[in-house]
Amino acid sequence: MRIQIFIITCFFLGSLNANAQNFFSEKFENCNVNGFAIESDTVTAKVSNVRLIKILTKGLDEKTINRLKGDFRLQIAVDSMGNSCLVSLQNNSNLKTEKSELKKAIDNDLVWERPKKEVFAYVVFRFKRGGLVEITRMGMNGSRGIHELVD
Repeated sequence: MRIQIFIITCFFLGSLNANAQNFFSEKFENCNVNGFAIESDTVTAKVSNVRLIKILTKGLDEKTINRLKGDFRLQIAVDSMGNSCLVSLQNNSNLKTEKSELKKAIDNDLVWERPKKEVFAYVVFRFKRGGLVEITRMGMNGSRGIHELVD
C-alpha cells in the first residue's frame, strides 16, 4: 500500500513540475527552458517596442490589425545570446492564434539585446481601436507577485 501511495505521489509531483514553467494554458513545444527565470524587478531582456509590434503583426493585413481587440499575454524564453522561443500564451483577443504567425515570427525573427541571464519575458499586448498597440512588461517575485516592470 505504501508503495502505491509513493508512486502516485511521485507521479502527481512530476506532473506539477512538468507544467510549472508554462505561465499560460496555450503551450508551444521545442523550447529549451532549463535554468530560465522570470524577470523579477527590472527588465532584463531588452528589445524595442517597435520591434515587438512588427513581430506581433507579421503576416496580418492592415484591415485585420485595425480590427484587433483584446490582448495577448506571451511567455517568451530569451537565451543568453538574445534568441527567442515562444513558450506559452493567453489569447484574449478577437484574432485566432492559428491565424497569427506568432510562434514562427518569435522563434525565427525576434532577437533581443543579450541579457545578463536567461529569462522568461512576460509581455502583454493590448489592442486598441485603429491598430494602436499598448505593450506592458510584467515581472514576478515573492513579495510583489505579478507586477508591471519599469525599464
